[in-house]
Amino acid sequence: MATHNDLKWLTRFSVNITSNSNKVYANGCQQLEVSVSVTPKAGAELTDEQMNSIRLVIQDDDGVYQELSGELSASTERDIRFEYYGASGTAPSPLMDGGRARRKFYVSSIRPGGSLDKIYAVIKKDQDTTYGSYTSFFNSSVTVESIAPLRLRKQDMLFTVKDAYGESIHSSSGILNDTADFNLWTLSLPNGLRIVSSIPYGVPTEQVYFQTYRDVTPWHYYLTVNNDASGINRRYTTYMHYAFDVGPAFYFDDHGAHRGQVRINDVAGTMSFLRVALTTTTNTPVQFTETSRWELLDHLGNSHRIEMIQADDPNKLDFIVH
Repeated sequence: MATHNDLKWLTRFSVNITSNSNKVYANGCQQLEVSVSVTPKAGAELTDEQMNSIRLVIQDDDGVYQELSGELSASTERDIRFEYYGASGTAPSPLMDGGRARRKFYVSSIRPGGSLDKIYAVIKKDQDTTYGSYTSFFNSSVTVESIAPLRLRKQDMLFTVKDAYGESIHSSSGILNDTADFNLWTLSLPNGLRIVSSIPYGVPTEQVYFQTYRDVTPWHYYLTVNNDASGINRRYTTYMHYAFDVGPAFYFDDHGAHRGQVRINDVAGTMSFLRVALTTTTNTPVQFTETSRWELLDHLGNSHRIEMIQADDPNKLDFIVH
């Protein structure tokens, strides 16, 4: 279908970048805002259907204009989890200054880093009549620069721990019975990056992914009349590790006496992990290890994959970066 090149219907058909940079991380998540402005000729009609027909296009190697898809894609909805690329404080092209109507698009990329792609727009007047911003009367386009996604190493991330809560319970005779200890670990990213989404590929949020125990029975418990230790109530410390989805702050509920004592996600933009150590008298200790693997998305759309592991001591949490 031929593209019309005249001013019989439109006097202006322009494409502008209206976010603060023409750069976008090529991670498929971050977006840049592209606005298409249309001004019809005096007395000409411009309907909602015609405005909804606007598409962003790119010229392929054969010189054919194709709608954005694949490595460059456009949506009419903005993903508010991700911020625009912040390389400059002003848009590289003038903002809209008098177009009678405009339509916004949000462009994302998975193109190779350093790619420069020129984007145009097309609009249909009717089924047989198409106008393009690439024609000589309008000659309007924007250039999108794709930036290689940011890849972090483990040493770039900060993993800190604090003593979140502890409790000791004594019997009426003053002998220590049970203890509970909660350590809260926080994973944060460098250079002001914030985690805005966490996707589990294994044990989901708020479920134990690692549990083990240690026999901590005091030696004098074994000193019975006949030097027979059978039948005594042994004491075990059970260690449990949890990972929590990034989101609003809440209080951890372990379905026991300690509920509401530890605040999770207290620091926005970070991910929380918990080590629980419960020392009790029990005859049925349990131990297991399951996969706790997460994809973390920062506020610029970059993906960082981690897997939780254990340090030498079950008191300690650790992770690796994939």
